Order: sequence, then structure tokens, then C-alpha cells
Amino acid sequence: MHAHNTSLYNQPTTSYSPEFWDKYGIFLLKQGIKKRLIKWYVLHTQRYVATFPELHVREHQPKNVEQYFHMVGENQSLKAWQYLQIIDAIQTLFTKSSRVAWANNFDWEYYRTSARQLEQTHPTVKRDYNNDLEHADIFTGKPYDPSAKQRYKPEIEKVIRVIRNKNYSMKTEKTYCQWIARFFYFHQPDSV
Repeated sequence: MHAHNTSLYNQPTTSYSPEFWDKYGIFLLKQGIKKRLIKWYVLHTQRYVATFPELHVREHQPKNVEQYFHMVGENQSLKAWQYLQIIDAIQTLFTKSSRVAWANNFDWEYYRTSARQLEQTHPTVKRDYNNDLEHADIFTGKPYDPSAKQRYKPEIEKVIRVIRNKNYSMKTEKTYCQWIARFFYFHQPDSV
């Protein structure tokens, strides 16, 4: 099994022998993992184990798994199904293979839920990121000054960035931007 898989993906270096990983693949097969997925489950497990080279698998704690899931979750190119597969592989390692005491009480579902795709009606998906200042159309200079809208655009964009980094709702973003536009309309600052 191992010799065949080496050409398919780059295996991380672990303290376990290739024979160990071959046996682990057979173990996964016996656990009902589909044959075509075995190589990926083994790879995900190898990557996890390689992340903590100083620890034996039975010495791992929930904080190690949490740290790994957070680290892997930051990879923006990772698709939701891939993240779910990683969770399944690590859960299998600890609940069925190592059978460490804490594994059955670990909140695996929390991480599965964080991987699910948000529905189109979800407030953070509903946002239109293509036209950041769409909601600031009410702003006109005093008296009407078309250049004023462009002059204050960078400041409003900074506010939008901060609001989105703090993960505020779309409604809050719109409200804040409207009030800022009103502020600029009233005070007409020459330089911000």
C-alpha cells in the first residue's frame, strides 16, 4: 500500500515507519472507510502527527487537536469537504485507533459545523462586496458637490474594512456608513 501511495502525494516525515502507515491503512479499511479514501485519511493523519513531532499520539490532548484544526482552517484554499475529511481522519485516529480517554467527549461536531457552507440568505453572504459604497449613495455634498463623495470615499472604505474585520452585521455596516456620510455632509471637512 505505502509504495503505491508515495507517488500520489508528498508524505510528511513522522517517527512512524512506512509499515506502520500501511497497517494503519488496513485498520481504516476495517473501520469502513472507503478504499479510495484510505490514502487521504492516512495523509491527513500523517500531517497531524508531523505537526507535533515531540508528542506520542497517546500523549495528545484536546488543545493539540484544536490548535491543528484552527491552523488547517486558516487555509483559504481548503474546501469545506476537505476540512470535514480532515476532521473525520483525526477523530478516527483518537476515537477508534488510539482510544484516548478525552476523544469521546471532544466536541468534533463544533468543527464540523464550522466547515459547512453558509446559505445564500445568511447576512454575511448576502453582502455585496463588489460595490462597497452602494449604501452611501444618499451622500451629496453641501451644496451638491460630486467631488465630495470621491474625496471621502477612502475614509468610508476604511470604516467598512474595520466593520467587516469585526464581523458586524450588514445592517450595522450600512447604518454606520450612513451616519458617517451625514457627518461629512454636515461638517464638510477639507481634509480628513
